[in-house]
Amino acid sequence: MEVKRKRTKTNTASFLAIFSNAIHSFVEQGAPVSTIIDLIKQTPLEVIILSAEQNSQLLNFCYHEELVDHWDTVLQNTTELANKLNTTLDYHALLPQRLVHSFDLIRGLYYFDQSITHADDQCLTFDSQQLLLAEQYGYFHAINRLNGSDMDSLTQAIKAKTASDIDIQQVLARMTRLAALYGTPGYIELSRTYVQLAYYHGHVFEDDDATAMSYSRAIMYLETARLLEPDSGAEINNAYFAKTLAQCGIYQHSSFAGAMKELESHAALYLEYDEICEANRQATSETSRWGQSSLTSSYQTLDCITPTI
Repeated sequence: MEVKRKRTKTNTASFLAIFSNAIHSFVEQGAPVSTIIDLIKQTPLEVIILSAEQNSQLLNFCYHEELVDHWDTVLQNTTELANKLNTTLDYHALLPQRLVHSFDLIRGLYYFDQSITHADDQCLTFDSQQLLLAEQYGYFHAINRLNGSDMDSLTQAIKAKTASDIDIQQVLARMTRLAALYGTPGYIELSRTYVQLAYYHGHVFEDDDATAMSYSRAIMYLETARLLEPDSGAEINNAYFAKTLAQCGIYQHSSFAGAMKELESHAALYLEYDEICEANRQATSETSRWGQSSLTSSYQTLDCITPTI
């Protein structure tokens, strides 16, 4: 079935023009910040999101400290958020995260929803431009969906034993960013990406060194995911639709111990025992780096490990 959007009661285009003009006038007249913040709170959310794409003054106000609690509240009210975003799809309650601003999460959810062009029990299809906007604002499922497409291409290349035309550096940069923003669930996906790269290097090119490096990274990032679990509650909730890690599975296991045992058994074909131990030890510094990070706009670059093939 095609995804049908609910009709808004107001003309969005007209609202955009009126709202942008109002913001500009308030700023030019030196209106109190509280006046502009009240206007933002009273304006339809879809209008704010679309206006912020074109109005840098408005965007700056949306990140004002006096709106932090407002965006956190909007994010967690699932029914109200669905109505405000003009969507007919059901979403679980999202929680405020450490490293993605709630306004960015709302924007990411909005564009992810808008990107869905077809939905049924079998599959979803997406508009790529809207999906890229959702990725830009750090929405987990948009980033992971784009990576999933690349991993599918890599799987086909492995089966055919031919070189893939995907940009591996771009894939790793995307997934490194996901890990930097989402802690445990992000590092799990980054680890899975390196496992896929290990298969790729091993089966297509028979490059033992590149395969060993990929397995080493996969182990390090899976251990990082385990260490960060106590601090990644909101991120796990948002990434896994309010389910636990045990319910969703880690490498199809219900625990990190089971997932790591399987991963190390595959890696042992290419890594010595002390190299596997070193990969686990390196997770400590990666964990410390994530713990020292602070809230930023999700489209800004975070200080994280440079991806290595």
